[in-house]
Amino acid sequence: MPCFVRWQTQSLPEDGVLRFELNYNQECRQNITLANVSGTYLLYKVKTTLPDTYYVSPNVDCLKDGEEVKIGVTLINDECNKFIDRNISGKSTSVDKHRFKVECVTVTAADYENLKRKDLAPKERSDKYSEFLKTLEKDKHALKFRVEYIYPEIVEREEEASTTVHHEPGSSGKKAVSLPAETDNMGFNEYGGPGSIDTVITELQALRSKYDKVLELTVNLTAEKDTMIARLNAKQNERKEITKLKEKERKGAKALANASKKRGMFSYTFLIIAAILAYIAGYYLEHVKIFGGAGAKSEL
Repeated sequence: MPCFVRWQTQSLPEDGVLRFELNYNQECRQNITLANVSGTYLLYKVKTTLPDTYYVSPNVDCLKDGEEVKIGVTLINDECNKFIDRNISGKSTSVDKHRFKVECVTVTAADYENLKRKDLAPKERSDKYSEFLKTLEKDKHALKFRVEYIYPEIVEREEEASTTVHHEPGSSGKKAVSLPAETDNMGFNEYGGPGSIDTVITELQALRSKYDKVLELTVNLTAEKDTMIARLNAKQNERKEITKLKEKERKGAKALANASKKRGMFSYTFLIIAAILAYIAGYYLEHVKIFGGAGAKSEL
């Protein structure tokens, strides 16, 4: 493996084993110290075969040259109690499938700045790290860790009677269960252990982000609704004005038609009267001529 990282576990430097001392209702935690000695920027991500049994923090990050990070690996409390109970009953749990892998890859300064942008939410940043690791699949290198459990000599629980575990003479009083070194082809899952503070915070921030988006969408829809209502009211007022204008035009046309009709009737009556008067005048003048001529002849 290329020498661009220096690492050690809490129990024994560079032995590749995470040893958990199990105790009831007590945190079982191991640390992996990872140091970037690559001379450039380093991206790492932790994976485990049992994401429901352990949680890791921080499980992914990007380091500067010379920077160190302490990665905490914690066995979930309920799982720890189960393992102790099984051990007491003589049914110790095999840890053959309990494995961790730290994937590492060097990145450029530009990639580092892009991955560490402050405007990225934790969930978005984690997804971006995962996508970036996929693009550099061939360049990735992995640190693999196996697990050992060290069980307590005497176990006491409040809800149960005290139980003493007897050991053979000369035994240390502690029992270690180790993962065989040759078992190295297990499938690794990306970290997602329940109960992790980082996981809870990430989920809460993701929910907050979704809530903000829904709220923003609601505000936009409300604004659009108000705009549509205003346009509808404007259209209705415009239609009312048009209806009023049409009504005025109709009334004006009707009044004009009535006035024209009246004027037409007056003109026709006037013509008839004028014709009658002309006829009477003509008739009168005609008779005047007749009678006037007759008088003149009688005088002669």
